Amino acid sequence: MRIEEIIRESAVFITQGSKVKCFFDFQDGLWPVEIDKSQISQVIQNLVLNAIQAMPEGGRIDFTVSNFRNPDKGNLLLDPDGLYLRIKVKDQGGGIKKEDMKNIVDPYFSTKKVGSGLGLSICHSIIKKHNGIIEVDSKPGEGAEFVIYLPANPVLIVQNRRKNELKMKLPEIFSVLLMDVEKSIRDLSFEIFKILKIKVDFAVEGKEAIMKFRTARKNSEMYDLVVMDLPIPNGMGGKEAIIELRKIDPSMKVIVSNGYFNDPVLSEFKKYGFNGVLFKPYGMEEMIKAIKSVF
Repeated sequence: MRIEEIIRESAVFITQGSKVKCFFDFQDGLWPVEIDKSQISQVIQNLVLNAIQAMPEGGRIDFTVSNFRNPDKGNLLLDPDGLYLRIKVKDQGGGIKKEDMKNIVDPYFSTKKVGSGLGLSICHSIIKKHNGIIEVDSKPGEGAEFVIYLPANPVLIVQNRRKNELKMKLPEIFSVLLMDVEKSIRDLSFEIFKILKIKVDFAVEGKEAIMKFRTARKNSEMYDLVVMDLPIPNGMGGKEAIIELRKIDPSMKVIVSNGYFNDPVLSEFKKYGFNGVLFKPYGMEEMIKAIKSVF
């Protein structure tokens, strides 16, 4: 689950039934962070609950999430060369007095008639465990703004940038039928196409694939691409299934997939009616290259 989804779902869940509304502003291309999803969800929920208690008559909470570099090394608590994800949570409550600011994360300190400081203390502890920091800026009568800095993962940033570059060059396809006897491969493919925002249907063997292909055409929901595994124990494999598929649609783009590199179908895939080849095991980059090769 992406950080945007964690923040949105956590905030909306807590504000249900209250007079408080949440508004979200997420920067495009947010840097990835390594987090415990349940703990960060708890942080967001505690901050939202704190804001609700500060606004008994209702109001709004604004979430602003963006990438952050430490400009001019201005924040001494952050790594001067670090990359961070910055999460701002601003409410319209009564604000916090200056003399109370230093005690705000004390679990035994609270200025509210309802609730305690325990939630903010937990937030501080969780963010600290994530090697981040949480700050608060507030003036009486002007609400409070909590700012969280979570370290971004440079390796994941590079990987995400590479994935985005690959996706930008991907042909415009919307629906794929993937036939593979291995559940692990189907599960992996589901995650790959989910990231690529491409709809995928699955079949375990050839007869099922042909049936789904015929049904899709009958319902005018045709596939843009078919990926077929070769050997299917106790079932029709890709070598036989491609013959039946070509009778239905000679122009369909079809990729053959197999983990046996010495299979003659892979080396001469066009001879057998396929448009491309995909060697198993594969990842996102291999899948994208195979798709691009046939379009």
